[in-house]
Amino acid sequence: MRRLVSLIVVALTAAGLASIQTVSLSAAEPDPSGSATVVALITRNTDKLPKQDAILVDVLLGEGYDVVLVDDDDTDDSTVFDSATIGVISSSVIPVKIASWLATSDLPMLNFEGLVSDDLGLATRSCEQPIDGDADSRTDRNSILMYEPNAGHPLTAGLTGYQDVDKAPQGDHNFGEPCGDAVVIATTTRRPAQAVYYAYEAGSELANGDTAPARRVAYYSSSRGHETLSPAGKQLIVAAVEWLASEPAALAYADDI
Repeated sequence: MRRLVSLIVVALTAAGLASIQTVSLSAAEPDPSGSATVVALITRNTDKLPKQDAILVDVLLGEGYDVVLVDDDDTDDSTVFDSATIGVISSSVIPVKIASWLATSDLPMLNFEGLVSDDLGLATRSCEQPIDGDADSRTDRNSILMYEPNAGHPLTAGLTGYQDVDKAPQGDHNFGEPCGDAVVIATTTRRPAQAVYYAYEAGSELANGDTAPARRVAYYSSSRGHETLSPAGKQLIVAAVEWLASEPAALAYADDI
């Protein structure tokens, strides 16, 4: 018997009240424990879901997670996240619409939008930029390089070496030069100091010097978002959500590159 999970769309009415619509979708078998992890996905448009976010929702539902869609216009209202156990910021969002209170929220978060990372304390603005057309600085488009010193980290999904995370060439790709206690998982293929996938453990020092209130993951997307997601790219996203949903571990990993 396949489990029915809920895709819940949260939007604010003109009166400022939350309007919730629930749609039942078929997904994979549930965890035997019966405890559901609810992922709040912040997107540019809940009425007309961007293709990249529809693909991400499909991945999450396929793994047995419940998904709550939150419009980026509504992030100022913290109550729309009441049912969530994990927050995910899509690369489709308009960065200036993401509420500042999320930086200090104890909700574990996965961020796909590079231009939000400075607001969350994951990187300083000077550390993040799209990879340009210079042959010496751009990535190999759809490839990333797993960071060998942290090969045993759960966020790697067991992947090593070069990985094609997209099926098609990317127009650009954000990266960060993380500070504080960032644990680097993958970098660009041309410059090892440019991290495309990294995390902060709860209680560790963020790039802005603050203490991480909960686990944080930054995984930068291309301009295509997840429209051309490869099997390896899917594995890394699932690993990120699983890590955010689990209890912090006492294991130490390299925090510099």
